[in-house]
Amino acid sequence: MTAATSQAIEARRIERVLLIVNPASRRGARIRTRALKAFADAGVDCDEMITDAPGHAAVLARSHGHKYGAVFTLGGDGTVMEVLGALAPNGPPVGILAGGTGNVVARTLRIPLNPKKAVPQLLGGDEARIDLGR
Repeated sequence: MTAATSQAIEARRIERVLLIVNPASRRGARIRTRALKAFADAGVDCDEMITDAPGHAAVLARSHGHKYGAVFTLGGDGTVMEVLGALAPNGPPVGILAGGTGNVVARTLRIPLNPKKAVPQLLGGDEARIDLGR
């Protein structure tokens, strides 16, 4: 993590995040530990919740997202869309950690696929609203 990234994270100061993990996604279970370490390295408390069925990410986001400064997804595009749909339009910011096969949303938004790079970038970045095509 660079000094500039560290300063940006400190300026935004999200202290606690929820990480919603889809263990069925292609890379999600494998990179979970690296993602948790990246949050710890950034000085951010991270609670994780594991999905157990399709639609469960949306339930978790709706039920618990409001308790956190941000909600992060670790799964594929389906997990991302569930969480975004559940928290739009008034939920906390959503960060995307690529854990699927295609990772189209993360790639389109130019989010690094490596959580060690993605977490500090997302924590220190600017918040932006995107059109969900509703």
